[in-house]
Amino acid sequence: MRPDGVFLDERDQHGDPLPEFISARPDDLSDLMSGLLEANDRMHRYLIHHVLAERKFTPPGMVFPVSSVMLDRIDDYRATLQAHSGPLMRFIEWPPTPSATSMCSTRPPDLYRYFDCTAEAEFLYACVRRTVEHDLPREIEYLRRRGDAIGRIMERIEMPDRIRPPFQGSRRFSLL
Repeated sequence: MRPDGVFLDERDQHGDPLPEFISARPDDLSDLMSGLLEANDRMHRYLIHHVLAERKFTPPGMVFPVSSVMLDRIDDYRATLQAHSGPLMRFIEWPPTPSATSMCSTRPPDLYRYFDCTAEAEFLYACVRRTVEHDLPREIEYLRRRGDAIGRIMERIEMPDRIRPPFQGSRRFSLL
């Protein structure tokens, strides 16, 4: 939990902020976060991974690589967030601070409490789908080929177990 306000912005030619999103007041965060957590909603990418793991979408110990897809689609990700924050900006009053390094809304917390996450959910779904249909199969194929190559090398070259790679391909480990 942060002690200051947060904002996302661009800057004008004088270096002054042109905010695209302004956070709720730090004093309201405890109440807002407790409501968010009680609803089992999301706190950005960490909770995406947490929920997927908790619901056994991924095997124990595996981090589902949806963040890499989101990073690959960073312009779409930003546009999705701006589609949410843009309409809110006309309702947010924000007093500039002397340092212009932090700011927060003077509006009541309900502006942040109740919002439509349909576009964010659709974007996340598209990222999960691409991960499942494209990225994971490519990674599994890479690991299978790597393991097979290491296995073939190990058949020709004697190496002590302590320096052998732990993954030996389909002969010792099945990815599927």
